[in-house]
Amino acid sequence: MRLPALAPGGEHARRRQALEAIGRAKAAAHPEIIDRQHVRAPELKHEQHLYRPAADAAHGGETLDDLHVGEQRKRRAAGHVVGESLVGEILEGRRQQTFIDSVTHELKSPLASIRLCLDTLERKGLSDIQRMELRRMMRTDVERLSVFVDDILEASRIAHGRHAQMWSVVDLTRLLDEAIAQIRARYSLDAGNIQLSAPPQVEISTDPTAMDTILKNVLDNAVKYSPSPPRVEVTMRQLDSGLLEISVRDHGIGVERSQLKRIFKRFHRVPSDAVNERSGTGLGLYVVARLLRNLGGSIRAESAGLDQGTTFHIRLPSGVSTVEASAS
Repeated sequence: MRLPALAPGGEHARRRQALEAIGRAKAAAHPEIIDRQHVRAPELKHEQHLYRPAADAAHGGETLDDLHVGEQRKRRAAGHVVGESLVGEILEGRRQQTFIDSVTHELKSPLASIRLCLDTLERKGLSDIQRMELRRMMRTDVERLSVFVDDILEASRIAHGRHAQMWSVVDLTRLLDEAIAQIRARYSLDAGNIQLSAPPQVEISTDPTAMDTILKNVLDNAVKYSPSPPRVEVTMRQLDSGLLEISVRDHGIGVERSQLKRIFKRFHRVPSDAVNERSGTGLGLYVVARLLRNLGGSIRAESAGLDQGTTFHIRLPSGVSTVEASAS
C-alpha cells in the first residue's frame, strides 16, 4: 500500500489522524500483521519509521512496511515448499524401508523353500510322485525369484532412463494367451480361473518384451490379491476413440478409493493386513505404469472398495487391426 503525501508543516493532529486511518485500513487488509506499530496509535516519533518518501522512491514507490510484508510472505512460501519437500522425503524413506523389508522376505522365503526341498530329496524311500512334487515346488520358487529379480532390474532401468525399446508388429491376442498360460502355470490354476474374451487376432506395433512384462504383472496382481480359487476375467476391445483397451477384472480384496492412484507409485503398498499377508515389493504396478507411458499407453484402476474386487484398464494407441471377437 502506498502512503499518501502529507502537506509539509501540517498540524500534529492531522498527521496523527492520517496515520491512524492508514493503520486501520492495513489492519483490515492484513489481519495477520495487526500487531505492528502503525496499527496502534503511533507517536510522532514513529512517523519517520512509517513514512519515508525518499526510501519509498528508491523502492519503486513501495513503503518499507510493504516490503516487510512481502518478505514475510516469501519466507512463508519458502517454508511451505521446504515443509512439503521434507514430508516427501520422509514418506519416500518409509516406502524404501518397506521395500527393503519386502526384498528381504522375497529373497529368504523361496531360498529357504528350495533348500528344504533339496534336503528332502536326499531322503530315502520317497516315491516318484513325491519327488515330482518337490521338483515342482522348486520350479515355482525359482520362477518367483526370477519375477522378483526382473521387476527390480526393470524398475532400475526405468529410473535411470536405460530401458531400450525394440518395436515390432505383434499379435496382442497371442501375447495375452501366452501371459495367461504362464500365470496359470505359476499358480497351478485351472483354465476356468482366468477367462479371456478377445478378437482371435489383434496386430499392433509395440515393444513385445515390455508388453509381456505389463500383461504378466497385471495378471499376477489379479490372482495374488484374490481368494483361492481366483476368478479373473480378461477382455480386449477397440474403443470408439480408436484406442485399444484391455481390462483385467478380479474378485479379490479390492482397493480403497484413496489408494487407486497411489498403487502405481514406486515402492507403494496399500497399508492393510490383506496386502501384507501377500508377498510383494511395491514395484510391479509402478513398472507397468512406466512401461505403458513409454509405449504411449496408460493404465487406471477401478474398485468399489474393500472386498469388491478391482479392474485394471490398460489403453494402447490406435493403429490396430482386428478380426471377429471370440472367447477362450
